Amino acid sequence: MGTLRDLQFALQLKIEELRQRDTLIDELESELDTKDELIRRLQEELDRHKATVSLPGSSAASAAACSAQSEDLHPANRKTVISEPFTLDPVTLTMVSHKSYEKSKESQSLIQSSFKKKRPVEGPKEKSEPS
Repeated sequence: MGTLRDLQFALQLKIEELRQRDTLIDELESELDTKDELIRRLQEELDRHKATVSLPGSSAASAAACSAQSEDLHPANRKTVISEPFTLDPVTLTMVSHKSYEKSKESQSLIQSSFKKKRPVEGPKEKSEPS
């Protein structure tokens, strides 16, 4: 049997090992929470995209009736697209890998010159007041 000092040393080693495991568990739980949030956001985005593809309820019936009437006049297929602004959050951006492609000198100079060109910005048009 070991001495009291040996047992205390072994106990300290086990306590330190448990602390390291707890730290690792905390890090993994944090990473899991981040990924859960990313999954939730992507699921919401997917739901929005699915909603844009199919029209809900009575709107679909009225849209079908309108398209049937206009089909006689215009045989082209038409679809209604309802969209919300697409924004990427920093968490999503860090999860996405970015590829870099080699560009020729000519391509690089064209890209640089396009950034340097100044485009006129149109302001709001003023309404003339009736006299």
